[in-house]
Amino acid sequence: MDKQFDLLLWGAINNSHYPLRKKINDLMLAKAKNKLINIQKLEHSGYTEKTKIHDITGKKLHKLLSHFWFSLCTCEKKNYNCSFVPRKYLECMINGTIPVGDYPNMLNIYTKYKVEMIDVYKLNIFKLDKILALYLKNKSKLIKIIINNYKIAKDFTFDKQNEYFYRIIFEL
Repeated sequence: MDKQFDLLLWGAINNSHYPLRKKINDLMLAKAKNKLINIQKLEHSGYTEKTKIHDITGKKLHKLLSHFWFSLCTCEKKNYNCSFVPRKYLECMINGTIPVGDYPNMLNIYTKYKVEMIDVYKLNIFKLDKILALYLKNKSKLIKIIINNYKIAKDFTFDKQNEYFYRIIFEL
């Protein structure tokens, strides 16, 4: 695998919508000077042509993601308890990068999927750089995780999400 970087910080950094993403982003940028891991940041591209600041979206974004071992992924604050997996997680998994952030609740409910990610709620967030550095010492394990997640992302379509959502509703 051609991985040139360790962690990509990307996505909208907005405390009211993405407080966990902002917290991790700020912590990791502050630790970037330690150079324990290679951290890169990609500013959010913008939501409209008027607010667009770069064109790294679509295929360009997917190609970029493939060069990272880990990628910051968090749920939007209002969707912490949602029944759907945010697209960002699937984009990371299909492009061979391991999500770092909060584990989407959809993956905990009535699902056969076992996505492997770095769930920051299960570790000391202030030592995230050291934890990622330890993971990076075992690249063969990371490759197995990436392959597993890729298979899941390929199978985890919108229709599959709807199937699980309806199963939940009918069991209420």
